[in-house]
Amino acid sequence: MRKRAQIAMEYMAVFSVAFLMIMPMIVIYMTQSNNLKQQVVNAQVEKASSTITDTAEEVYYMGPPTQKTIRVTFPEGITGIDIYQTVLRFNVSLGETNYNLVKEAVTNLTGSLRKESGPHKIVIKAEGNSINIADT
Repeated sequence: MRKRAQIAMEYMAVFSVAFLMIMPMIVIYMTQSNNLKQQVVNAQVEKASSTITDTAEEVYYMGPPTQKTIRVTFPEGITGIDIYQTVLRFNVSLGETNYNLVKEAVTNLTGSLRKESGPHKIVIKAEGNSINIADT
């Protein structure tokens, strides 16, 4: 009987040590996974906003009636997209982290974009003194 109790205690000790060694690794993995996800979303939003503003400036310099259609992909986490005067602003929310990514163009921007994640076909058109950005 005494030998069985000793075996059970040793088993519990080995299991406890293994558990204590694995827990920090799980915590580090979760933290790094969240950081990586945030970096990927940041890069995708940065690329999409740069593509939109660069194309808007290109269309502006070509003048009316120039129009270009581009395809960009929006990641999950975009809670709003604002177009006001020369500014294109993406509101992004990842878990408890909320931030704005702002791009400024050389000309006035008008229009609206849908905030849904996934691929978007965007028409950028020169109209007078401004550039109209429309999600189709």
